[in-house]
Amino acid sequence: MEWLVSMASRLSPEEWQALAAVVTVFLALIAALVAFVQVRDARRLREEQAAPYVVVTLENADVGMGSLDLVVKNIGSTPAFDVSVSIDPPMERALDAPGYPFMGARPLREPIKLLAPGQEIRLWFDQTSERSGKDLPNLFEATVTGLNSRGKKLREARFPLDADFGDGGLYPKIHDLHWLGFRVEGIEKTLKKVATSLSKMELPSAPKEAVDPPLTALLQQSSAFRQQSEQVSLESKNGASIEDASNP
Repeated sequence: MEWLVSMASRLSPEEWQALAAVVTVFLALIAALVAFVQVRDARRLREEQAAPYVVVTLENADVGMGSLDLVVKNIGSTPAFDVSVSIDPPMERALDAPGYPFMGARPLREPIKLLAPGQEIRLWFDQTSERSGKDLPNLFEATVTGLNSRGKKLREARFPLDADFGDGGLYPKIHDLHWLGFRVEGIEKTLKKVATSLSKMELPSAPKEAVDPPLTALLQQSSAFRQQSEQVSLESKNGASIEDASNP
């Protein structure tokens, strides 16, 4: 410390002025560097806040617990373009329909042209109860790439997916509109089957007496009464004719 004091005492006024100028320039450079870093970070923060951000998740479907949807959603504030989603290993359904493999869906085999802020694409994946006990993978990794509104590549993002995330959990049975729709659809199918079966049945024709005995008996009585009335009327006419002939 004494050598620094000794050196300072030997400096002339001109040397002190030169040293002050050097220190001033040095401090100015440090301030400029700090300002540059702050401006760069602020610009990067603004760009990140304004950038699209596409996420891929596995969620419970609206139709009920245990039914899974693959969801691709833009949670950013600007649109994303040419969004590509690749999944490793390829996802397979336990309830795959022949000719319609899950990975054959268009959003998974072709880039999504536009994904607006807040827009999501849902693809029904599978029923967890059907996957139980089957040799199917449940852990996947989704990789997302795309472009922002200025045509620059988005930062590649990776998302782990777990198709068995609800294993061991209990879910309430909710009777909502979807449940009601399924029940109405089931009733409609049952009624169609009953109507088809009835249309194919050959029912034996029953006699009128067996169909409505009281009505048949009444008709028979009416016919007999009419016949008796006609006979009485005929006898009356014949009797009157004989009497007229005996009394000219």
